Amino acid sequence: MKQCTKCKQWKPESSFYKAEKGKPNLRNPCKSCINERVKNHYRKPKAKRVHRNSRLKKKFGITVEDYDRMLINQNGVCAICNQPETKANQFGIIRLAVDHNHKTGRVRGLLCTNCNNGLGRMKDSKELLLKAALYLEQHES
Repeated sequence: MKQCTKCKQWKPESSFYKAEKGKPNLRNPCKSCINERVKNHYRKPKAKRVHRNSRLKKKFGITVEDYDRMLINQNGVCAICNQPETKANQFGIIRLAVDHNHKTGRVRGLLCTNCNNGLGRMKDSKELLLKAALYLEQHES
């Protein structure tokens, strides 16, 4: 049994997360208290919107409103495959990625994870993309 430093309740050791290497065996707050703290942290929509807005502004030079406008213009789907995003994380379906020209920084559109990663692997090279298309064409079943 171990006492939680947050809720002060005595709980079985299975109610505590393991500590990082080089530290005592178990973390001090129980799993419930840690999970509640994390949940509350992500329930701050205004703070999240401000953070998202500053990240979009700093990285791509656009606002959340610009992003939303692009999303509406693309009917909520990827600019390449015309499919909605399907990749998810622990918070649900992720947003379409902002695609931009790596040389000029100019925003081109919103892409799903698969298309964005595909372009990234091709290093934004038209020549590589054409070679890939020819390869696929030559090896059709």
